[in-house]
Amino acid sequence: MTDALADAVPGPSPEDTVAAQVRRRREALGLSNGALAARAGISKAMLSKIEHRRTSCSLSTLARLADALAVPVSALLDEAPSERHTGGLVLYVLEGALVYGHGDARHTLRAGDALALDGEGEHGPYELLEAPVRFRSVVGPER
Repeated sequence: MTDALADAVPGPSPEDTVAAQVRRRREALGLSNGALAARAGISKAMLSKIEHRRTSCSLSTLARLADALAVPVSALLDEAPSERHTGGLVLYVLEGALVYGHGDARHTLRAGDALALDGEGEHGPYELLEAPVRFRSVVGPER
């Protein structure tokens, strides 16, 4: 069975997005591959594979990279360079469970749950409750 929603939404793969964001943020901080790998507690070879799109990293590795780069996990999954946007956001959880943060609010979401938010303020996955987690998000136009 194919994921019809994934087929309908063109764009870079999650691996492409993570690779680009990790590299961009690492370079912006002036860190070498080795320095970021050490901060994240992963091997330099693994970081190289992630940045060159040769592997998909686990959620725990993604979380360690986000911590090492001092950004939320969502920043490494976001295609846009900014972690904020205007307009609305609808999030639909396909698999797993997570706590999604929006400003100071926390929303527990499980497979089949949807959440609609305004785009103001920082938002993104806050805590993973049941892995793997897969979700789709749609950003609406500015109002």
